[in-house]
Amino acid sequence: MPKGFKVNHANIGRLLKSQGAQALCDAKAEQAAAHARSIARVDSGDYRDSIKVVPSPTPNRARTEVRADISYGLAVEARDNTLARALESVRE
Repeated sequence: MPKGFKVNHANIGRLLKSQGAQALCDAKAEQAAAHARSIARVDSGDYRDSIKVVPSPTPNRARTEVRADISYGLAVEARDNTLARALESVRE
């Protein structure tokens, strides 16, 4: 860091919890969910249709989850890595 530079932790904290940060998380999650739905293996379509975006901010930062909200979602993810691949696809 440059000499004399001081990190403003309070403002960084506000930025991490801001509406803009949450909107960015939500937008990236929507992109990932759309990609996950497009690459999901389809037998009945229930797994694909269970893929949801859930904003879930913590007290300290913006946060959004992409989940397959179905009882066997974990087994599908373990076999196919659908959500992991989708999240990787939107990484910058």
